[in-house]
Amino acid sequence: MTAVISLVNSSSPYVYDLRTQTYAQPASAYQVLQRMLTVNSAALHTLVTEQIIEIEGRDPLPAGTPLPQLIDVGITDKHVAPTVLSELMEALRTQTRWVVD
Repeated sequence: MTAVISLVNSSSPYVYDLRTQTYAQPASAYQVLQRMLTVNSAALHTLVTEQIIEIEGRDPLPAGTPLPQLIDVGITDKHVAPTVLSELMEALRTQTRWVVD
């Protein structure tokens, strides 16, 4: 619970994003991406994006990109980790495929 509280009580590093007019937390987003990939690797490898994903300063990721490849963008560059995390959540929200082990 302490880790979650630190995301909202201004004790973790944040930067103001002029584009979205929000406060982003690159280090926290990076950690969440790493953990999601570690814990859910098998399921994530079976899922792909359903639309083109634009991430600032990079070539767009085409529809059909495996979700681990999307996550790798945020792990490779912490500055875009908040954007990648947002796009990942949207991709998961719109998934129509069910993965059952």
